[in-house]
Amino acid sequence: LLGERLSSLGKSQDLLVQQNWQGVSINDLIAVQLKAFIDAAEPRVSTSGPPVTVNAEAAQNIGMALHELATNASKHGALSVPKGHVFITWEWHEPQPGERHLRLRWSESGGPPVKPPERKGFGHAVVERLVAASLRGKATLDWRCEGVVWTLDVPESSLAERTLDPA
Repeated sequence: LLGERLSSLGKSQDLLVQQNWQGVSINDLIAVQLKAFIDAAEPRVSTSGPPVTVNAEAAQNIGMALHELATNASKHGALSVPKGHVFITWEWHEPQPGERHLRLRWSESGGPPVKPPERKGFGHAVVERLVAASLRGKATLDWRCEGVVWTLDVPESSLAERTLDPA
């Protein structure tokens, strides 16, 4: 598992290197993180959202969460059965006037009935707490019978490319 997690981080970093560490698109991040879980002949992952570029920190954190969700879905969820499907959507919203947030949502359907795990390990911590805390946002993990739903809500300021103050 550690090797897979390091590989996931490496994939996000490879994308960043290709972009000179200037950020990556959510679409590209999803594609690289879920490549091992997607069969081109049987599309089982759908994505939808506006063009969004995220900074290096956000790319690495969101990439880790996507990897953990995909790993879990392939072992226990929607991607563990032929008819299962994952929908990944993102949109901008304003929780308060003038404060833009990105809402990223992972939603599974068509998999085996879901129940919360008896033991919560590192992957659970990544998905439910670490990514949100690193990006000053919040995450919810909902264990619905029809499939896991994960929602990440992050302020735009945590996703934007940061510039260093020369002073």
